[in-house]
Amino acid sequence: MFAETLRRRVKSWGAGLRARRPSLRSLYDKCFFVFGCARSGTTSLCRILDKAENAVCLVEPNPNLNEESRKFLDGELPSPREALLGALLPRIREHLPSHQRYGEKNNTLAAFIRELHELLRPRLIWVTRDGRDVVASLHNWHNRLFGNFYRECKDPGDLSEAAKACLAQLPLEADTSNYSRPRPRPGDPYYERWPDMSRHEMLCWYWAYINRYAHQRLLDVPADRWLRVDYSAADRVEEVAQAVDFLGLKGISRDTIQGMLDHRINSLADRTGTTDRLPGWRDWSDREMDQFWEIAGDTMTLLGYGRPKRTEAQGGT
Repeated sequence: MFAETLRRRVKSWGAGLRARRPSLRSLYDKCFFVFGCARSGTTSLCRILDKAENAVCLVEPNPNLNEESRKFLDGELPSPREALLGALLPRIREHLPSHQRYGEKNNTLAAFIRELHELLRPRLIWVTRDGRDVVASLHNWHNRLFGNFYRECKDPGDLSEAAKACLAQLPLEADTSNYSRPRPRPGDPYYERWPDMSRHEMLCWYWAYINRYAHQRLLDVPADRWLRVDYSAADRVEEVAQAVDFLGLKGISRDTIQGMLDHRINSLADRTGTTDRLPGWRDWSDREMDQFWEIAGDTMTLLGYGRPKRTEAQGGT
């Protein structure tokens, strides 16, 4: 689908980058990258980090590596390092002269954790959030805004007029966001089941896969070069403050962090102004809850998330 465009892009990038590879040492420890599963808090964190006096932190700058990350995960990307540097170097070199640190949030970068470390020696921030909250939020974003989370799913979902309009304007072949999301590969327990899975099951698999993948790849990176920020922690201000300290950023107070977290950056309320109560995971049926734990239970355990009972009503985001 995107193969020819991708081949041209990688060829173009690779031609000039090999000669400039020695200069990458000058960028060591000057960059940081934020990534995680979508709807985990990566944009929120990036907006907060961008308040630093000595750094810039961009949200999903282009080229965003949608096509490249999927090809890489599928084992089909030629020259991944050239593709990575071709996207990153121009914007790093544009912003570093006026900032001591360059940062960006792109969830596609989770695919390239090992390569990022080898090439740039950056600091890495892995954002996690309870999978139930993430899956519930993905449902809400699909139904209310975009309608394009796993477009191959047989059930289109309960789409709003805004989501239908968004989907109508974006042909499948041009939807790189949908394309970028991983799918089960041969050997995955869900590979053969995928065509008949519900969107709920697909989203559960997506959250579990992305976080397992990131966790595994980060094991290859020295522990002092990366930090996990848990957006489901009881004290999120402390989690974010630790990231600020870890990155050596200046001018971001705890009051600033608290105020921005209270604003619920990039929630549906923030994006659309809605005051509606949105469905959360406590609204799931028993079947949906069982599906979540079947698909994502091992990853929930890996990340240290518990399994509390559904008691009080709680909305989504």
